[in-house]
Amino acid sequence: LEEGRLGREFLEKFIQRPQLKEAGLVANQQRESLIQIFQPRKRRLTISPQLFDPVAWAAGFMITTDGHFITSQDMVAMGKRFRVVTESGATFTARVVDTAGIPNGVALLKIDGNHRFRPLPFVPSSTLREQEEVYVVGFKSLNKPAEPEACSILTHVANTLGNQADSRFLTLSENVMGDRLFLRFNKYTDSRRTPASPQHFEGQAAVEKRALEAIATTMIAYNENLARSQAYGYRLAQELWHDPITGQWYETRGEPDNLHFAKGKFVVVDGKLVRTPPPTDKLENGGLPLLRILAPSGLALQAEKVLREAFWEAGFDRDSFQPGLRGMALLNRHGQAAAIHYPPLLPNADHDYANFNTYDRFALKADALVSALRQQSELQLDETQPIKPEVAPALQLTNELGNGLESLRPGTWSPPSTRFSVGVHTHPDPLVRTNLNACNLALECIDSPMLSRARASLVLVQVAE
Repeated sequence: LEEGRLGREFLEKFIQRPQLKEAGLVANQQRESLIQIFQPRKRRLTISPQLFDPVAWAAGFMITTDGHFITSQDMVAMGKRFRVVTESGATFTARVVDTAGIPNGVALLKIDGNHRFRPLPFVPSSTLREQEEVYVVGFKSLNKPAEPEACSILTHVANTLGNQADSRFLTLSENVMGDRLFLRFNKYTDSRRTPASPQHFEGQAAVEKRALEAIATTMIAYNENLARSQAYGYRLAQELWHDPITGQWYETRGEPDNLHFAKGKFVVVDGKLVRTPPPTDKLENGGLPLLRILAPSGLALQAEKVLREAFWEAGFDRDSFQPGLRGMALLNRHGQAAAIHYPPLLPNADHDYANFNTYDRFALKADALVSALRQQSELQLDETQPIKPEVAPALQLTNELGNGLESLRPGTWSPPSTRFSVGVHTHPDPLVRTNLNACNLALECIDSPMLSRARASLVLVQVAE
């Protein structure tokens, strides 16, 4: 506008008034001859996002870089729309690819589009050895049921065979996968309703056996996956050692063969390894026994409701509850999956292996699953061989407590957020423990970036109707 005003002032200096009047008449004639076209204003298009109200969720694991992933087969029966949430919070929609050709209660899904994902590497289960450190990776609904959190649990391989020497399973050293429910009670569930006592009484083992039989009968009638899921025991208020030969309990280790029980450990008097209950003054809950329920994810709270209704005289009261994993991958220290296990998410779920009532300790090997996935021509599985861990040249150890975590992280690699673990991973090297200052990613920071890569394949899968 400023340039136009200056140009008009310049012309007026050299053009006389009659010439300006004539130019104005010509301009009006040209203006009247123009055809004015009216462009209607486009209606603004408002796209309302489709509501996604998930009815269920399970862990998923990316198995190819182009978006193929596996999750629980039961999820497919619960709805038709699927949403995938990655570690970074990105969300994607997915479609079902195959359920019939994939065994072990697993479904194959696909995220369409030009996306790249970190696949989960696999390894034959035969490479695992007894007492080897392994990680159970999945999701737990720790705080809010609708917002599960990613976690990893450090445990060990107790046996390369499963229950009753089943070669399709691995046995873990701890019950880390399923629901854990602890109930306080006033009376046992035997026919006499024997009162609970902090003092060990004669015939207590027989009373507990009859009480557990009554509970098991009730549980199996409700859901067969709850068979053999219950036990009576005591929770330790302090660290103790037990002599399996004499049955004595000690506050120090003493003999090298004595069994160690950490503070908070739940001790079951089985009459074999543990022959006598711990001293009453070393126990929580006033020395009274607790009833523990171990069950596939989502079933323990249902079991609690059934027990309260069937044995109301027992006075069951919840002591604590820890939800289980709705699907897990068992990783070795190199971040390779040797087992993939999904518990039934539906009461009448028909899986290839029906005996999932020991889900809390026995993990299904991934060999059969990997063999089936290899038959899918469009899949390219990641079976990368483990690399030898290397420490970055710039890595500097320090004896200053609290200052070692950042210096111990290689500058070329950053581990994921610490929310991936619900507990501290204790490194065997005292110096490393000092420098990491209870870092729950100790083995990742020092030993294997591949473990972090494997965790990046973990995604949350939600289904809506």
